Amino acid sequence: MTLRFHKKIYPKMAVQAAAEAFADVAEIRVSVQGDYAVVELRPQVAEDAAELAGEFRNFVLGTAIALRGEQ
Repeated sequence: MTLRFHKKIYPKMAVQAAAEAFADVAEIRVSVQGDYAVVELRPQVAEDAAELAGEFRNFVLGTAIALRGEQ
């Protein structure tokens, strides 16, 4: 599953933190394409793909919000 996060909304640090947090439950590759951090997410259990993607997005969003509060 491919997820895209625009750099103006989601700091790179938020995407990296999510990738580290989910490393035990999925294979994760992060790359940059233009203004987007692109995440390739491959869960260990295929049936969990949609749920895991939602949780990953929420984690990135929550981390982005927390980082803004630190500025």
